[in-house]
Amino acid sequence: MTTVIFFTIFIVGLFTYWQAGIAADDLSRRVIVQTSNLIDRRVDSLIDQTESEVKFLAGLVRPSLVDVSIGSGAQHIEGTTRNLTSNSFPSYAAQMYEMMRVNPQYGSSSLILDTTGEAVKIFQSPAEGVRVQTLSGAGASKTRQQFIPFGDRLIPSEAADKSDLDLRDDITYERCKENSETVWSPVQVIRGVRSTSASVLGLTCMTPIVDRNGNFRGAVSISLTLPEMSAFLQTIKVGQDGYAFLAEYGLDGEPRVIAWPQGQKLLVTDQGEPRLATVQELEEPTLTEVMGMLSSTSRRASSTVDFIRFRVNGKLYLGGFLPIENSRWVMAVVAPQDDFLTSRKQTAAFFITFGILALAFGILISYLFAERVAKPLSRVAQETAKIRKLNLDESPLPRSGIREVDDLSRSVETLKASLRSLEKLVPSEYARTLIASGREAKLGGERRHITTYFGDIVGFTKLSHELPPEELIAVLGEYLEVLSNEILETGGTLDKFNGDDVMAFWGAPTITSDHAVVAVKCALHSLKGLERMHFEWSEEGRPILTASFGIATGDVIVGNVGNKRRMNYTVIGDSVNLASRLQSLNKFYGTNILISNKTYLEASDEILARMVDVVGVFNREEPEPIYEPLAIKAHATPEQVELVEMHNAAAEAYLARDWVKARDLFAKVVALDPEDGPARILHTRCENFIELPPDDDWSGAYQMSWK
Repeated sequence: MTTVIFFTIFIVGLFTYWQAGIAADDLSRRVIVQTSNLIDRRVDSLIDQTESEVKFLAGLVRPSLVDVSIGSGAQHIEGTTRNLTSNSFPSYAAQMYEMMRVNPQYGSSSLILDTTGEAVKIFQSPAEGVRVQTLSGAGASKTRQQFIPFGDRLIPSEAADKSDLDLRDDITYERCKENSETVWSPVQVIRGVRSTSASVLGLTCMTPIVDRNGNFRGAVSISLTLPEMSAFLQTIKVGQDGYAFLAEYGLDGEPRVIAWPQGQKLLVTDQGEPRLATVQELEEPTLTEVMGMLSSTSRRASSTVDFIRFRVNGKLYLGGFLPIENSRWVMAVVAPQDDFLTSRKQTAAFFITFGILALAFGILISYLFAERVAKPLSRVAQETAKIRKLNLDESPLPRSGIREVDDLSRSVETLKASLRSLEKLVPSEYARTLIASGREAKLGGERRHITTYFGDIVGFTKLSHELPPEELIAVLGEYLEVLSNEILETGGTLDKFNGDDVMAFWGAPTITSDHAVVAVKCALHSLKGLERMHFEWSEEGRPILTASFGIATGDVIVGNVGNKRRMNYTVIGDSVNLASRLQSLNKFYGTNILISNKTYLEASDEILARMVDVVGVFNREEPEPIYEPLAIKAHATPEQVELVEMHNAAAEAYLARDWVKARDLFAKVVALDPEDGPARILHTRCENFIELPPDDDWSGAYQMSWK
């Protein structure tokens, strides 16, 4: 039933999603067309207006205008009729001033006389207002002067200076003169428009001045700046993250971006000179992709909106091109497809949510129904899974009204109780390994590199004569609880208890590489745990005991030892015997922990230890350097570090047969702690060797006479 409901909802949702996708595609096309038409109308309006204004100005300055002569300190209109000369500049400047004042998109306007090269140019700046520049005279006598318009007058703002500037050399002027028609320049950097030093992007519309006979007499131009167009594009919202931009095909046929919402990035400086940025310098991946498409001839030839689809960084984008009529410009719109899929996603989300809720409701009803029937069986299955992992917690199974299920629950509880008892008799980690593998325990073993640990309660034998058996067992149990908890918490295998002795090992059955470090840390933590217990017991007047440990690392045989009916998972090998003997040597040296040379080598990066002696152990041919770990290096105190460095330096001198140096250094260690057993023993030994040195073949080993 649930499957049928889910499948039905899925089909309906899929169909709705498909229909919504069609609607979204249609919406995206309409948005792109509307945006394109809006921008197209704005651009056409600017172009048409600029052409109309420049033609109007050209009509005003044709020959037979009222002439203007230069007065003292200013220029003003007088009343004679002559041909067009530079004397007409003030009148023309007044007309241009009025025209530019109401058209902030115009950056400059100029009048150029073809015969002499004389010219007047008006600049418009929000910061500096309107400025007029004239080029008067011809040849070597040509001068340039700045004016400020004041009504129909031009007030000089600076003195005239010589100039060799000739505006007739401009390529746009040459095209206008050659074709004798209105022309547009490509988009270029226009200097000194917005201020005396600033540059902006713009283009120039220039129209010829002809006399009644059709002779070319000069040209009038208006520079249309593009920052306003970029600002306009910034107001165009195409979805949430879309944008529109204008591109121009240059004289080389390649498109370049001339206006977009981030117009401030279009001008870059190259070796101190401003220029139009390349599309790569704009660092907009979608813009780069679209400009690559614009390089296609078919794109340029299109006269209607040409729709496009493309992916950038895995994201789908939609867009369109629209060439601007009678120009080299093309308008483009780009937006992520997701911006048009809001309704589509909302509809899909509604059906998905509805389907999930319906499915969840069906599952809930089914679950409640099944739970009443199958909950007890499910708990039994969970408990049996825990048993397989030897997780034998004492949480009771719920009773069931079904007799067979209830009997099964009781049987599982009985099994768990039996296994909990068995777990106390065998290493739990080994038992988990057997249960997880499904194998039966068999006699035999394998070679492993492990670390073995023997622990002993110091003074327990004496205490056993002083306390009644019941109290003695209680005291022993609490001491062994501290030691065994540390072993199990560090992942060790608890092998056996022998009276007040504990045997454990690390590295089997689970193979580990840091078994030596972990075993030594376990012994150090055990001593700390006993100290905490002693603090509590001292207030209660209970007996205070300590512990000693022997730890050795090496290759051993790990496996089951015994017979087919009764076997023990344990370790056998030379390092096991060595660990036991090291535990016994603590009494001789007055230490709590002694470790073998291999253990020291594998744990020395993390354990701070000092060399105690080199001993010849019973039934071992090679002498064994033994060490006393004092702390974990990360937690060692400066005093402990100083003690170890001094003691090890003394031991080094001792092994080098430098008895005097060794004696003096050991004396310093004893001075720090008069109860320091290893230092006292070796200090006494050095004094003896000074009096009676050993044979030349002395290896530094001290032969022990007991096991």
